[in-house]
Amino acid sequence: MRLDFLFEPARFKWCQQGLATSVKKQSFLRTTAWILAALHRQINVTASLGRLFVHFSTLIMTLADILVIVAGILIAFGNKSADLNTRKLVSGILQDPAVTVMLLGAVSATHVNSRRTGGLVSMGYLTNYGALTPNNVPVDTLSHILYAFADINTDGTAYLTTSSTDEQNLSELYQIKLKQRNLKVLLSIGGGTASGEGHFNFVTDAALRANFVTSAVHYGLDGIDLDYEYPSSTAEGSGFADLFTELRTAFSTLQSNNGETEPYQLTAAINAVNYNNQFFVVSQTDAALTYWNIMGYDYSGSRTGTSGDGCVNHIVSEGATLAKIVMGQFPHTCIRGDGSLIHKYLGMPLYGRSFEETAGLGASYTGVGPGTYPYSQLPLAGATVSENTTDITSYSYNSATQEFVSFDTAAVGKLKAQYIQNKGLAGSMFWELSSDKVGAASLVGTVANTFGTLDQTQNHIKYPSLVYPSKQSRSRRFSKARQV
Repeated sequence: MRLDFLFEPARFKWCQQGLATSVKKQSFLRTTAWILAALHRQINVTASLGRLFVHFSTLIMTLADILVIVAGILIAFGNKSADLNTRKLVSGILQDPAVTVMLLGAVSATHVNSRRTGGLVSMGYLTNYGALTPNNVPVDTLSHILYAFADINTDGTAYLTTSSTDEQNLSELYQIKLKQRNLKVLLSIGGGTASGEGHFNFVTDAALRANFVTSAVHYGLDGIDLDYEYPSSTAEGSGFADLFTELRTAFSTLQSNNGETEPYQLTAAINAVNYNNQFFVVSQTDAALTYWNIMGYDYSGSRTGTSGDGCVNHIVSEGATLAKIVMGQFPHTCIRGDGSLIHKYLGMPLYGRSFEETAGLGASYTGVGPGTYPYSQLPLAGATVSENTTDITSYSYNSATQEFVSFDTAAVGKLKAQYIQNKGLAGSMFWELSSDKVGAASLVGTVANTFGTLDQTQNHIKYPSLVYPSKQSRSRRFSKARQV
């Protein structure tokens, strides 16, 4: 935690005045506090210029931060003769939310996992099997790309599934990251199919988890997204939490070894309705995570008895409103003691779910047709679009063909973005980018434009062992054959 706010012009003036007063009055404790504050300022500058002594700086900054605050409290509120400037400075520090976070972090020794800066998060999944290539992604509307999917060998190691495609895509993403330093790329591992086939069974074995962690860190990027659908026992839930704890430790070591100030990011995809959520060890997992990804879609479909809104809103068949999705379904809702929702972001679909031979919303149906339509093809010809601004839902219905399709319109996307802002969520996520419309009709773009400035946290361009080659010189392969 860097207390740069301590050195805003007005407060730094107090610091200088306090130091002079301290020396004049020969107060050892006060002089020590002000010198440490000044040292803290100098170290921050030094760390910013080349990160020359980052490890030593981090230690000194932490000690300086704590000692300045503790000394300031003792001085300003325990010494009646303390000067007014000292009182002002300490009062300003204590009222700053960053100090509370720092003190709580120092006491609990937890990692600083989230450093969202300058705006909201805008995440999108980019698949290695879709038609969309990295160079065609409108990255100005994104702060994060989740590259999907890597899979897991039987020995627990993570691997990329399509070597030639992944190699080219990761090369292009690396070049984009060099140009847009606030664009983070996370490797997404798992997915519904891999989860259903038992590829996450390794989480209950400590040795296999260690293999996974080593291989995941090997890929570098800006972190890891795990899509595990879903732990089905207490042992799996505990193993999943242990895996994130071990990943955080490994990535923190990588961050330290690289002399970097930005933590690597870890995210987990979760459902919003109570489906095996009781097995998540929320507090332990949350301590290691950067963000929870609430998959706010697929709440109606072939498994439900009536047509309904498949997104995160008014779902007649399942009774899941937007407020329930965000606030009420996931255990403990990942809300910290201060009520903060900063570590949750809302997932939205870039597709619509279809229902055939139905009279409309909430009615029974026969068949689901193609199952889904990409957002780029919606609404279908001849269908009438309905939008409910209260429940923040939309769908289309064609009375002639009796086909109902649940999807988010641009207007609903804007309302969801405003909901995210009003509720203090971290931002949005979209599955998946190749299904979006282009230009002004883009759902990702609509949400990003509503947010305004996006997260400006810097990405990582130094990787531990992999070389991300140019398309002209592919010097290293990225994946290996799956072990049998």
